[in-house]
Amino acid sequence: MTKVLLLALPLLLSACAGGMITSYEPPTSGPIARLGSSGSHAGHTYLRGEGDCNKRHIPADSLVTLIPAGKPIIVERVFNATDPDTPAYCSVAVRFVPLRGEEYDARMVLHDEKCTLTLLVGPQGRARPLHEVVQVPSDCEAPAAPD
Repeated sequence: MTKVLLLALPLLLSACAGGMITSYEPPTSGPIARLGSSGSHAGHTYLRGEGDCNKRHIPADSLVTLIPAGKPIIVERVFNATDPDTPAYCSVAVRFVPLRGEEYDARMVLHDEKCTLTLLVGPQGRARPLHEVVQVPSDCEAPAAPD
């Protein structure tokens, strides 16, 4: 029995480290905010809770989706290029605490073979950058130390 547990332990740890990808289910109750995705290139948007490696994919046809407000959430934008003039792969994730009733836009821009993710808050046309955002690793590791 001990040998079986020891052999299975690395498999269990590797499954936790990578996490799973599932479809996002918007909250049906509690405080909510709204999240949209925009930018220079289309890509995939994922959400996960702080300390949770399981990503929830927001369908590309969702212009705006409801997200839980009042607790930390991680938004990740991923882009896979098919055009040889753009980076082949780009992934950026940020952590923030959505406020009840606010509208957010996760705007991903590709430039100089890098990508950036800016989180905007406010209604379309009057949105402003949200400064209470922390960039986090996309692969669910501990945050990098500041320079």
